Amino acid sequence: MNLKLIYFGLLTLCLVTLLVRYKRIPSYYLWFIPIIASGVLAEWLKDYFYHNKYIIQRIYQPIECLLLLLFYNSILKKQGNKKVIYFSYVFFLIATSCYYLFYKKSFNIEDYFDFIVEVFIIVVLVVLFFFELLDHTKEINLLTYSPFWINAANLIFYSGCFFAMAAYERISKSNSSLSKELVSIPYYLNLFLYAAYAFIFAKAKK
Repeated sequence: MNLKLIYFGLLTLCLVTLLVRYKRIPSYYLWFIPIIASGVLAEWLKDYFYHNKYIIQRIYQPIECLLLLLFYNSILKKQGNKKVIYFSYVFFLIATSCYYLFYKKSFNIEDYFDFIVEVFIIVVLVVLFFFELLDHTKEINLLTYSPFWINAANLIFYSGCFFAMAAYERISKSNSSLSKELVSIPYYLNLFLYAAYAFIFAKAKK
């Protein structure tokens, strides 16, 4: 079966689950409605405007990053961590703007710098979440604490993507066959991520 079809199926399943259960799940999961909806829209636009798909990706990436940071702003409690979220987005905008201004040809070609920066930021926020969890004074049943599982899934996906894409950027010019295999890793990780999300959204309770 086509991987893209499976991917769209999982995105749709997540979106439907969120919409059906929106009254029964914690409010911070509602951020995933625009996250997933914008992802579906971006994929559709990239297929429809195929020759401009990388420009669409450049526009989409800061939107996705912002929405993910808003989700983390709703689950991280420490003020210091909330400041990290704010400065993370400023860092994302400055880093990606400078990169694509300096390497203008990269703006409309296969280039993953903006994605790598976003991935790095999310991995940092996942680690901060786990540190907050360690400092939690009340006893938590991790089996039923859905934010733990969301962040476990995020850690697997984003750390896997970070290493795969960082390696891709390093060897893409010297070993094209291996670089193509590395690019495929995030696709499979995406399937894992949204399958995990669908299950977590179906089980999450206020």
